[in-house]
Amino acid sequence: MEKIESNRAFCNKIWNATKFTIAFLGSDFCPRPRAEPLAPTALADRWILSRLAGVVGEVNRGFQQYNFPAVTQAVQDFWAGDFCDVYIEAIKPALRGDPSRLADVKPVVHRCIDTALRLLAPITPHIAERLLAALPRHADDGATCVLDTPYPCETEVFLTWA
Repeated sequence: MEKIESNRAFCNKIWNATKFTIAFLGSDFCPRPRAEPLAPTALADRWILSRLAGVVGEVNRGFQQYNFPAVTQAVQDFWAGDFCDVYIEAIKPALRGDPSRLADVKPVVHRCIDTALRLLAPITPHIAERLLAALPRHADDGATCVLDTPYPCETEVFLTWA
Protein backbone atom coordinates (compact mmCIF):
# COMPACT_ATOMS: atom_id res chain seq x y z
CA MET A 1 0.00 0.00 0.00
CA GLU A 2 2.89 2.35 0.76
CA LYS A 3 4.29 1.97 -2.79
CA ILE A 4 0.89 2.73 -4.31
CA GLU A 5 0.59 5.89 -2.23
CA SER A 6 4.13 6.92 -3.20
CA ASN A 7 3.38 6.45 -6.91
CA ARG A 8 0.13 8.38 -6.57
CA ALA A 9 2.02 11.26 -4.96
CA PHE A 10 4.60 11.16 -7.77
CA CYS A 11 1.91 11.32 -10.47
CA ASN A 12 0.29 14.20 -8.57
CA LYS A 13 3.65 16.02 -8.54
CA ILE A 14 3.97 15.61 -12.32
CA TRP A 15 0.42 16.88 -12.81
CA ASN A 16 0.96 19.93 -10.59
CA ALA A 17 4.37 20.79 -12.10
CA THR A 18 2.94 20.64 -15.62
CA LYS A 19 -0.12 22.69 -14.74
CA PHE A 20 2.17 25.25 -13.06
CA THR A 21 4.30 25.32 -16.21
CA ILE A 22 1.30 25.81 -18.51
CA ALA A 23 0.11 28.74 -16.38
CA PHE A 24 3.67 30.14 -16.24
CA LEU A 25 4.11 29.97 -20.02
CA GLY A 26 0.81 31.71 -20.72
CA SER A 27 -1.43 31.44 -23.75
CA ASP A 28 0.79 33.59 -25.99
CA PHE A 29 3.93 31.41 -25.66
CA CYS A 30 5.13 29.82 -28.90
CA PRO A 31 7.83 27.18 -28.33
CA ARG A 32 10.95 26.89 -30.43
CA PRO A 33 11.33 23.86 -32.71
CA ARG A 34 12.70 20.79 -30.89
CA ALA A 35 15.74 20.66 -33.16
CA GLU A 36 16.73 24.23 -32.28
CA PRO A 37 19.35 24.24 -29.54
CA LEU A 38 18.91 26.45 -26.51
CA ALA A 39 21.77 28.67 -25.36
CA PRO A 40 20.82 29.89 -21.89
CA THR A 41 23.17 32.09 -19.89
CA ALA A 42 21.87 31.45 -16.37
CA LEU A 43 23.56 28.67 -14.42
CA ALA A 44 20.25 27.13 -13.28
CA ASP A 45 19.01 26.90 -16.88
CA ARG A 46 22.22 25.27 -18.07
CA TRP A 47 22.15 22.87 -15.13
CA ILE A 48 18.58 21.66 -15.73
CA LEU A 49 19.20 21.18 -19.45
CA SER A 50 22.33 19.14 -18.70
CA ARG A 51 20.31 17.02 -16.25
CA LEU A 52 17.60 16.62 -18.92
CA ALA A 53 20.15 15.44 -21.49
CA GLY A 54 21.53 13.02 -18.89
CA VAL A 55 18.15 11.50 -18.06
CA VAL A 56 17.35 11.02 -21.75
CA GLY A 57 20.55 8.97 -22.08
CA GLU A 58 19.82 6.98 -18.91
CA VAL A 59 16.26 6.17 -19.98
CA ASN A 60 17.26 5.10 -23.48
CA ARG A 61 20.06 2.88 -22.13
CA GLY A 62 17.63 1.39 -19.60
CA PHE A 63 15.14 0.51 -22.34
CA GLN A 64 17.88 -0.96 -24.55
CA GLN A 65 19.03 -3.16 -21.65
CA TYR A 66 15.44 -4.06 -20.66
CA ASN A 67 16.13 -2.52 -17.26
CA PHE A 68 12.71 -1.07 -16.48
CA PRO A 69 13.52 -0.27 -12.81
CA ALA A 70 16.45 1.92 -13.98
CA VAL A 71 14.15 3.70 -16.44
CA THR A 72 11.48 4.47 -13.88
CA GLN A 73 14.03 5.55 -11.27
CA ALA A 74 15.79 7.91 -13.71
CA VAL A 75 12.50 9.51 -14.75
CA GLN A 76 11.36 9.81 -11.15
CA ASP A 77 14.69 11.33 -10.03
CA PHE A 78 14.53 13.94 -12.78
CA TRP A 79 10.92 14.94 -12.19
CA ALA A 80 10.87 14.90 -8.40
CA GLY A 81 14.43 15.91 -7.59
CA ASP A 82 15.92 17.94 -10.39
CA PHE A 83 12.96 19.65 -12.01
CA CYS A 84 10.40 20.12 -9.24
CA ASP A 85 12.48 20.40 -6.09
CA VAL A 86 15.44 22.34 -7.49
CA TYR A 87 14.75 24.06 -10.80
CA ILE A 88 11.20 25.29 -10.23
CA GLU A 89 12.29 26.71 -6.89
CA ALA A 90 15.29 28.38 -8.57
CA ILE A 91 13.15 30.15 -11.18
CA LYS A 92 10.46 31.41 -8.82
CA PRO A 93 12.22 34.80 -8.39
CA ALA A 94 11.93 35.25 -12.18
CA LEU A 95 8.17 34.94 -11.81
CA ARG A 96 8.11 37.95 -9.54
CA GLY A 97 9.47 40.51 -11.87
CA ASP A 98 12.49 40.39 -14.15
CA PRO A 99 10.95 40.34 -17.68
CA SER A 100 14.29 39.66 -19.39
CA ARG A 101 14.81 36.60 -17.20
CA LEU A 102 11.30 35.38 -18.03
CA ALA A 103 12.12 35.43 -21.73
CA ASP A 104 15.13 33.17 -21.06
CA VAL A 105 13.34 30.82 -18.66
CA LYS A 106 10.21 30.05 -20.68
CA PRO A 107 11.90 28.10 -23.52
CA VAL A 108 13.93 26.10 -20.98
CA VAL A 109 10.88 25.24 -18.88
CA HIS A 110 8.94 24.21 -21.98
CA ARG A 111 11.82 22.06 -23.29
CA CYS A 112 12.07 20.29 -19.92
CA ILE A 113 8.36 19.59 -19.58
CA ASP A 114 7.91 18.57 -23.21
CA THR A 115 10.86 16.17 -23.15
CA ALA A 116 10.13 14.79 -19.68
CA LEU A 117 6.50 14.06 -20.60
CA ARG A 118 7.61 12.25 -23.76
CA LEU A 119 10.04 10.21 -21.61
CA LEU A 120 7.18 9.43 -19.27
CA ALA A 121 4.79 8.25 -22.01
CA PRO A 122 5.74 4.52 -21.93
CA ILE A 123 5.44 4.47 -18.14
CA THR A 124 2.25 6.47 -17.59
CA PRO A 125 0.69 6.96 -21.03
CA HIS A 126 -2.60 8.45 -19.87
CA ILE A 127 -0.99 11.19 -17.79
CA ALA A 128 1.59 11.97 -20.49
CA GLU A 129 -1.10 12.12 -23.18
CA ARG A 130 -3.36 14.42 -21.21
CA LEU A 131 -0.61 16.81 -20.14
CA LEU A 132 1.18 16.93 -23.51
CA ALA A 133 -2.13 17.83 -25.16
CA ALA A 134 -2.46 20.84 -22.84
CA LEU A 135 1.13 22.03 -23.37
CA PRO A 136 1.78 24.72 -26.01
CA ARG A 137 2.71 22.89 -29.23
CA HIS A 138 5.62 23.49 -31.55
CA ALA A 139 4.77 25.36 -34.77
CA ASP A 140 6.38 22.56 -36.81
CA ASP A 141 4.65 19.82 -34.80
CA GLY A 142 1.69 18.18 -36.53
CA ALA A 143 1.27 15.63 -33.74
CA THR A 144 -2.23 15.04 -32.48
CA CYS A 145 -1.26 12.68 -29.65
CA VAL A 146 1.76 11.49 -27.72
CA LEU A 147 2.20 8.55 -30.09
CA ASP A 148 2.80 10.99 -32.95
CA THR A 149 5.59 12.84 -31.14
CA PRO A 150 9.18 11.67 -31.47
CA TYR A 151 10.58 9.88 -28.44
CA PRO A 152 13.58 11.75 -27.00
CA CYS A 153 16.92 10.33 -28.09
CA GLU A 154 20.52 11.04 -27.26
CA THR A 155 21.14 12.67 -30.64
CA GLU A 156 18.71 15.49 -29.91
CA VAL A 157 20.47 18.78 -29.27
CA PHE A 158 19.29 20.34 -26.05
CA LEU A 159 21.95 22.86 -25.24
CA THR A 160 24.76 24.82 -26.82
CA TRP A 161 27.43 26.44 -24.72
CA ALA A 162 27.56 29.81 -26.47
